[in-house]
Amino acid sequence: RMDQLESLFVRFASTYRFPEGKRSLAALKRGLFRRGVLSSDSVAKGTAALSSEQAAQFDAALEKLDDEIAAQLPARWRSDPTQAEEP
Repeated sequence: RMDQLESLFVRFASTYRFPEGKRSLAALKRGLFRRGVLSSDSVAKGTAALSSEQAAQFDAALEKLDDEIAAQLPARWRSDPTQAEEP
C-alpha cells in the first residue's frame, strides 16, 4: 500500500507543475480552501499564485485525484471533512 500512497503523492505533485513553474504553496492553499479549511486561497505578495486557468486545471486534476484516492485507499486512511472538529 505504500506504493499506492507514493503514486498518489507523485500524482498530486504533478497537479501544480505548469510551464510557468511550480505553484506548490498556491495549490496547497487552493486545495485547503476548496475543502473549507481555509477561507481564502490567496498567497502572500511575492509568492507565485495560480492564474484562473491554472486554478481550473488544478481543481479538475484534484477532483480526479480525489476519486482515485477514494477508489484505491481504505476509508480509514482518508480524512472525512464532515468529521472535522473546530478548534
